[in-house]
Parts: sequence; structure tokens; C-alpha cells
Amino acid sequence: MKTGTFTEFRNNGMMPLMITSSLPTEEHRRVWTRGEIRSIWRELLTKPAAKAKAHAEPDTVISGRRSSVTITITAEHDISIGGHIILFLPEFWGGIAQERDATTFFLWRSPNTYPGYVSSHISAHSEGDSVIEGTITSAGSVHVVADIAILDKPLRAGTPLHFVIGDTCGQGVLPIDFDGTYHFNVAVDAAGDGQYAAILPHPTVRVVGGTPERYRVTVPACSTEKTLPLRATAVDASLNHTDVDGTTKIIAHEQNTHRCVTVINETSGIAGKSNPSVRGVWADGNNVYFGEIHTHTELSDAIRSTDDAYRFARDTLGLDFAALSDHFEKHQPSMVYPADRKWDMTRDAASRFNEPGRFVTLLGYEWGGVPHINIYYRGADGKCFPADGETSKSPPGLYRMLNDEHTPYIAIPHHPKYLAAADWNIANGEHQRLVEIYSGWGSSEEGNDSAYRSSLAHGVRMGIIAGTDCHIGRPGQGNRTFEGGGLACVLAPSLTRENIFDALFARRCYGTTGTRMLIDFRVNGAIMGSETPFAKENIVSVRAIGEDMIERVDIVKNGTVVYSASPNRDEVSMEWKDIGGKASYYVRITQRDGHVGWSSPVWTCD
Repeated sequence: MKTGTFTEFRNNGMMPLMITSSLPTEEHRRVWTRGEIRSIWRELLTKPAAKAKAHAEPDTVISGRRSSVTITITAEHDISIGGHIILFLPEFWGGIAQERDATTFFLWRSPNTYPGYVSSHISAHSEGDSVIEGTITSAGSVHVVADIAILDKPLRAGTPLHFVIGDTCGQGVLPIDFDGTYHFNVAVDAAGDGQYAAILPHPTVRVVGGTPERYRVTVPACSTEKTLPLRATAVDASLNHTDVDGTTKIIAHEQNTHRCVTVINETSGIAGKSNPSVRGVWADGNNVYFGEIHTHTELSDAIRSTDDAYRFARDTLGLDFAALSDHFEKHQPSMVYPADRKWDMTRDAASRFNEPGRFVTLLGYEWGGVPHINIYYRGADGKCFPADGETSKSPPGLYRMLNDEHTPYIAIPHHPKYLAAADWNIANGEHQRLVEIYSGWGSSEEGNDSAYRSSLAHGVRMGIIAGTDCHIGRPGQGNRTFEGGGLACVLAPSLTRENIFDALFARRCYGTTGTRMLIDFRVNGAIMGSETPFAKENIVSVRAIGEDMIERVDIVKNGTVVYSASPNRDEVSMEWKDIGGKASYYVRITQRDGHVGWSSPVWTCD
């Protein structure tokens, strides 16, 4: 395949396309948008597979190290002149360009002017005498498709054709930052009539962790043990688990109200410090548990398997609970599994990884209407109602369907300020108990009529959590930052699925931008999430312990900051008195490192 003779930057809405082709005319040039490739693949997974095989070599690469991967296709029948073969790279694979330092999911400028791009080479060649040329369509690193055409002679049965990702004669491509198994999608249009068949099974490449850089250390937020139980996982620069030899030393740090530990490898020198932990329970007989319940996997529009996702949450980040929230609308298909298997696979993974006392899961999914709403069940089963269903196209319709099932659930809108902005006159319901105030999209606390503070003005009483909306199958990690995802922080008596769900439903929870801050917020003695009678004087109390110095405490009443303090220490205990009356109150706490925590409100009422 020649180098590109045609290049075009096409404004395609939220995903502008860079098109490079070695074909001089449009006759055989096929450009694939993200929607088109996903639509065709949804259908291909339900049809007979192509009589062809494909494999990847090497089948294992190391994160952060440049490498070349060759996908080899061999068909059992001839591929005619005018026939096509398409290769779709896993999202976030290096490919033609890699969006490494962007803070947003989509591109808005040409890759030629966008910072952080790493160009690489994709080529194709046949071992036969057929002339092949092709077209590469990309939208940063989230969408890369190579389409080649057979031009002068058929590609004979048994003749290998190779796609090479990364220049073998020069610098290879950074494959992907995140460990896991990645599926490459290959399909063949043997007759050149637009009728494709998938090559199954998918060729796969396993990405493994690289050089260890530090320990990721977590301890229980609340513990009565004399010696803190801890998890110390050696990780590389991309938060991948990796092995490290040597002896470790544990140093305990004792404070008046809390403690933490540092783990040091005396051989390699890598180290890590844990989150703070208090002795005994934190508030009203409740411990604090940290989790992340808004993650997508290869079951919809993301990467990495369900098992990869849960293992990362449990073993690498040391979270207490997690949930997967894949899409089930037709326009968000899996590129690996047929649609009729997705919900069963979601339920199966949630059941297999649920271990009360160690790590628990919630069964859930994302409803992709307006606004986007995640649904979670209290138990191990429940039905999935996507937004393109005839009876579940709106929040009221969704809630009617769910209520008719009589299965306990909770509904949580997310990024209401951004994509699919919320109308709080419609998006309401007795099971809509929380909002995801922060994720990879940013903070939805304030800024427009769809933001969280606006919901309070509309009388919608939702508590607060945070999440990631990550599309890398890594609960608790943002798409573009290694530890920039939000967390849901829950006050519960013990670690079971039912207790976590009940605390979320009671709004006995708070959200952070990823820090394991401890927050106890009350009004007139009523804990966060409560509705309590107002008094002649409303007494607002805040108790918090940060992972860094607490730089600012803001008390928000009825959507307006009414009191601020700058304690500049790692723990806070304070009271503020307000005139009595009906109101909503919550606290926003900002650490010196920029991390933020938001409590669920307390409502004072008649």
C-alpha cells in the first residue's frame, strides 16, 4: 500500500474525521464514521462469519513501550477485484494518532494543531501479486479504521494479507496505556458488493504492565484493628499492576483522630502512601466505603472486559464496591458480543465478583435518553429498559416500566449540565434519589439550568455522588487522567450489596473528585441525605479529614454559598449557625491539591 495521496479533515459533528487514502479517486475509497462501523458490526455479530482466519503477532505487548503489531488475514476463498477488508482498531489504541493529553473525550480541532498527537504508520501488504490500496479514517485515538481494496487481481484463497500497525522500520506506536485484552475487528467484503462478513474469533492482543513506579496503597476508611489491614499494589506509570521484587517496609503515621501508612520497597525504592483511616466507625454507627459505579466496558462503547474492570476496581484501586453501567441502546453496540448476550454477561459478572465484606457489586446499566440516567438494583437481578424501547423513551416512561416490575432500584442522572441536559420538570421520581455531580465531563454543580443547584431550585431532592463515566473499563479512573475519576462515598454499617444500596437510596453518601476524603455533614444533628424539621436556629456542622490540607469549606444554602472558611489543615470540625426556616444545605470541601468533595444535602422542612 502506498503512502497517502489524499488527505481530508472532515467536520463530522462531535467527532471530526481525518481521512488519509492511497487511492487517487473515490471509486474504491470507503470512509467509515464511528456510527457506521458500529452499526454494521452490530449486524455482523448476528450473521454467519466469514470463511477466513485472523491472528495478531505479537499477541502480548507492554504498556508504554513502542511496538508494532501485525494482523494477518487468510481467507478460504478468493477475494474479488473490488473486494474490501476493513480493520477497526480498539478504542484508544495508538493507530494513526493518539490523543494523549486531551482533557475532553472528543476532538474539536484538526490533529495537525491539537497538542499531544503521536503519529504512526499503518500499512497493508499481500504475499500475493494483488495490488492493494486503502483508506484510513480516524478521530483521534477513539476511532481508527483501515479499509483496503483489491484492485487488479483477486486475492487468492490462502494468500496472507497483513496489516502492520506501527512502522517496523522505524519507531513503533505506543499501543495503549491500559492493561487488558483487546479485540481487533476484521471484516471482509469478498465480492466488492458492500456485503461484509466478520472474521471470528477476533484477533486479540494482551497489554501488560510495564516498569513499576510506585505502590498504590489503600486501607479501610474505618478500622478497629491495632495494625491497619492494607493493600499495596505495585503499578507502572499508567496504573497497571506489575510485579516487583524486593523487601518492603511499612511505616505507620499516627494522628490524633486518624492514621495512615507508607509502604516502601527497600530494594527498588518505589513507595506509596495510603488514604486516612479512623479508629472505629465514622458517623452514627456507619463506616465509610469508597466505590465507583459509572463505568463502561467492551459490552457497549468502551474497551476492556467486565472481569478486567472489576479486577482493576478491587485489586488495583482497592475500591470497596463497583458497578458496570454499559449502554443497551442499538446505537451503542458491543464490538465483541451480540446484543442478546450483553445483559446476561452483565448480571453474571456482578454476581461472580460480589464478595460481602471484601468487595461488593451492584447490578446496573445506563439509560441513554435525556438526561442520561443510570439504574441500579438492590439485588442480583432486574430487567434492562433501554432508551430506544417503545415504552421507555422518556424518564416518566422508564420509571413506569421499572415500577411495574416491583424490584427495588435507584435512578441516578449524570453529567446533567453537559451532554443530554436535564429538564428537572420531567426528570424526577421517587426512585431518582441521587445525581452524579462530577465525572470525566467535569462538575455539574452549577452553571446552567440543568446543573445540580438548579434541581434544588425546582424542588428535586437528590443527594450527591461522583463517578467517572470512563470508557476504558477502569472504575475510578478517568479517560484521560490516571487518577482523575470521581468516587461515590457511602456511609453504611457493613460492606454488603444491600447496605451499599440502602445507603445510596437514603442519600447517606457524598461524592469526591477521586480523593478519599472523609466527610460528616449534619444540620440540627440530622446526617446528610436527611429531611428534618427546621428549628428556630439551624445548626450546620461539618467534620472532615482530607488526604491533603483542607483549603476551603463552603456551606451552600438553597444553591448559594452562605459561609466559607479556610482552615488550611488536614482535618476540620466546625459549626455554623443560621436563622431557622425551610432550606437545603450541603457542604463543598476543597483540598490544597485541587480535589473537591460534596456532601449530600440536608433539607429542613415543616
